[in-house]
Amino acid sequence: MNFKLLLVVGLLVLPTLMILSTFFLGDVTRCSSLQTLDAFVQVKSSDLRYLGFNLDTDALKFGVVSPGARGKRVVMVNNTLDSTVVIKAVGEMAAWMNVTPQNFTFKAYHPQRVEFELFVPPDAKEGDYTGKVLVCHKA
Repeated sequence: MNFKLLLVVGLLVLPTLMILSTFFLGDVTRCSSLQTLDAFVQVKSSDLRYLGFNLDTDALKFGVVSPGARGKRVVMVNNTLDSTVVIKAVGEMAAWMNVTPQNFTFKAYHPQRVEFELFVPPDAKEGDYTGKVLVCHKA
């Protein structure tokens, strides 16, 4: 590939990525505490419809889900200090995940229920998909 073309593409792409990362992760960079929770789903097509069921607490696991189906997990968020919390999903599953609520304020030792609803698009290809959920506490 031509060096000048690579240079032009690099000069256009790099600032765009910097702006997007600032927009999407700006809140996360000012956290007094940042927790990361891994997220997983296996998409599987069949004549049968799959709906994942997993009670593990080490990650946000949606199990096996069919294209066009939904899965839901609930997490209780807690902290020892009064804080504002911002939750963001990132990675290849982020566009499929709805987090409710994404922002909230709570008092120390009063847990907040957070729902993670996953909608696998009808045209999703079979396979394993991963992501992360970032939980930012701002004291």
